[in-house]
Amino acid sequence: MDWAAWEPNDRAIRAQFGYDAATDRAAALLLKGLLPRPPSSWRNLGVQVRNRRNLAILGCGPSLERTPPALLAGKVLVAADGATTWLREQGLVPHVVVTDLDGAEDDLVWAARQGASMVVHAHGDNQDALRRLVPRLGPLVWGTYQTRPEPDLEPLRSLGGFTDGDRAVVLAEALGGLAATLFGFDVDAPPSRYSGRFDPATKPAKLAWAGRIVAECHARGALRVTQWRP
Repeated sequence: MDWAAWEPNDRAIRAQFGYDAATDRAAALLLKGLLPRPPSSWRNLGVQVRNRRNLAILGCGPSLERTPPALLAGKVLVAADGATTWLREQGLVPHVVVTDLDGAEDDLVWAARQGASMVVHAHGDNQDALRRLVPRLGPLVWGTYQTRPEPDLEPLRSLGGFTDGDRAVVLAEALGGLAATLFGFDVDAPPSRYSGRFDPATKPAKLAWAGRIVAECHARGALRVTQWRP
């Protein structure tokens, strides 16, 4: 990630929502200590995404429930947290799950046991969930965090992004994906029942940021992003 390009967004998000960088860093250190030993290689994760034009990134917006599962046939499925529950209901296993662990815990553990690659995000508010869930996710766990990149936090990566959905898009870009179709990315609509725990007072502002970050990613041009609409 180009931190210099992302840092203005980081500053603006922290100013708007009051997130503390020191607490976020503490969560990152916690996650680092919980990762499997030896840690999984980012190269291995990238094999699933690099040069792919058939990525399907699934968010938790209400249009997810109207997505015909047949549209996902033959695609590399990247689930943003609670979208894992919808995929399980359809009998589909995600290839990659991007999560800050506020989705349905049983479904996240199910995905990990089915062989999904779990990209877990650390932030100041999810330290209890990190302790509780990361040890249950098996060996295919990678970690991300949301402060300035630091060698001391490797093998975790600071990739940018804010919500699970837009962070999945940024991850696909960072891993060398070429094209992705977004499902359930309804940044201007109320969340669906798959959204997990959220604060209704701040969720609209977070979704606005998600839309902005996805648009910025598309504008950079490395990952071509299109959105499916029912």
